[in-house]
Amino acid sequence: MSTTSQPQGPPPHEGQSQQQRAAGQSVPSAPLLPGPVEASAEIKAYQPPHQPAVQDTPGWAPPAPATRVPSAYPTSRDAHHAGELKPAIVSFFSSTKRTGRWEVPPVMTLVEGFAEAILDLREAVVTSPVVQMRVYGAFCDIKIIVPPGVGVDLEGGVALFSDATSKQRGDVDPAAYRLKVSHSGAFASLKVITLAPGEEEPKWWKRLS
Repeated sequence: MSTTSQPQGPPPHEGQSQQQRAAGQSVPSAPLLPGPVEASAEIKAYQPPHQPAVQDTPGWAPPAPATRVPSAYPTSRDAHHAGELKPAIVSFFSSTKRTGRWEVPPVMTLVEGFAEAILDLREAVVTSPVVQMRVYGAFCDIKIIVPPGVGVDLEGGVALFSDATSKQRGDVDPAAYRLKVSHSGAFASLKVITLAPGEEEPKWWKRLS
């Protein structure tokens, strides 16, 4: 006795209930609950909506870098990094005199040859706590005048048949700047004296008495 096999449709989905099969409802192709990523083609990587960067925003401009206002005379560190020469006074076979109100840089170089120089700091504008003065001279006479209260340091140098003296009067003011002088030269004379504003230097015959 032969038996005739009946055609069978696709097997019901594992998540399909008897009511859905009786009502003839379609079964979704994807599982109701997401399975592993490699087993489900419906799960895709999340892609956030495109948002323009700050640089793409119309009217946007990068902030300007902070700028430093340079002083009239850079400090020794600024001059070293910038490769700039320090302010200097160079005189040969001439006479140099600085008096009254003038700005003194933090580092100053004085080069004299067969010359005479007078630097009066009593009314000068000094913005640094320490002023370094480097003196190089040959066959010259250099005089530096400081106001009362300013401390003076004569630092080392190389001198040949030269004279470097400092005649400081009164006490040193802690709030005042300090002057450091280094001298290198030959057949030269360097003198640092203290005088009050408007005071004249005593004549040589008065200093003898």
